Parts: sequence; structure tokens; C-alpha cells
Amino acid sequence: MFVENQVVGQVHGLFSGKIKPFALDGKLKSAYLKSSIQEAVITRLGIEGDEQGMSLHGGLDRALNHYPIETYEELKKIYPKATDTLKPEASGFGENISTRCGLTSKNVCVGDVFRIGQVLLEVCQPRKPCIKVDYRHGTKDMKDYANQNGASGWFYRVLEEGVIRVGDEIRFVKRPHPDMTIFQLQTGLYGKDEVNKMNDPKFLKRILSLAQ
Repeated sequence: MFVENQVVGQVHGLFSGKIKPFALDGKLKSAYLKSSIQEAVITRLGIEGDEQGMSLHGGLDRALNHYPIETYEELKKIYPKATDTLKPEASGFGENISTRCGLTSKNVCVGDVFRIGQVLLEVCQPRKPCIKVDYRHGTKDMKDYANQNGASGWFYRVLEEGVIRVGDEIRFVKRPHPDMTIFQLQTGLYGKDEVNKMNDPKFLKRILSLAQ
């Protein structure tokens, strides 16, 4: 459990990208492949200059994607043949922010507010990965594994704009929904077997409460 104003980590990497040919002999274009940067100007729509290849990506509720380096280690165990592409220094999951401080989908909750550098961010939702994850890593089901097991990071909404730099502290501000981690929400919606809660009225009621 975090306490107000607690430093819970620091920024390990920042990444921004432009739309360019990505897969299918260049027919599929994407900004998935991002470059490392040392600082970023953050607007309500994310990193200034960062592009999204599809209308389903980006927007106020998907302004920034945070992906923990710890989750890379999980995926490398499941997909050892993808070790060469599962590289956090190369934004292997197309993320904007990476950390190695213990922040994961299992201890970050929907609605959590963090201050990173000058910027105030609110955790909105888990990322639902698309087929580009499998194109990037030469796999058939990594996107499904990540989605079903809470291993795809999360999106932020930008509450206050400003600048974030590599090495900036991440400070915890508040937690309005302590009973709904990103992991619980994602596995409840998309998980397999007993972890899936889509037929559980209590779970669905909890989801509705997140909008309040």
C-alpha cells in the first residue's frame, strides 16, 4: 500500500515514435517502433510528437502507455525465442514510459494518480494489445497471453501537462479505487477459466463504480 507523496520509483526510459512501415511488406504502418528520448513534453494527448497509427490508439484516456521492465522478464520466460526483441531499451512493447521499480499491474490500481516530473497522471485502463505485438516478436499468441494475464501495461490520462525526464521520481498522490488493480480488471475481463469474472454481477458492479 502506497502513502501520499511516497516516491515509488523513477523513470527508466521514455519513448516516442513516428508512423512508418511496420509489417506485411510495408502495408501495415505503425508508430509501434519507438526511439529512446531523454525528455518529453507531455500534453493532454501524450508525448508531443509521438504518433499513433490507428484511431483506436491514443486519445485523452490512452495518452501514455506505461510498461514495467519486470513484465518483460515474465514474457521472456514464456517466449524464450523472442528474447532478442523483448528489449525494454528498445520499447519492445511500444510503450512510452518504462520503469524497473516494482510498479506492476498487480499493485497499480485503476484511478491511481502519480506525479512524474512536472506531470500529473491518472491510471485509466489496462492496455489491450493488438496483433502488432505478435508481428513485432514473431509470435502467434503473445498479445493474447498479455491480455489474459495482465501483462500489457496500462494507460494514463494527463491531468496536468509538463515535462518528464528520464530519471524523474514517480510520486504517489492518491488511490480512489484500492479494490481494483489493473491486473484484476484485465484478467476479470479477458482472462481464462476461473479468473474471468464477466458473469459475476459483483465484478461488473465494481467496474461500474470506477466511473463514479
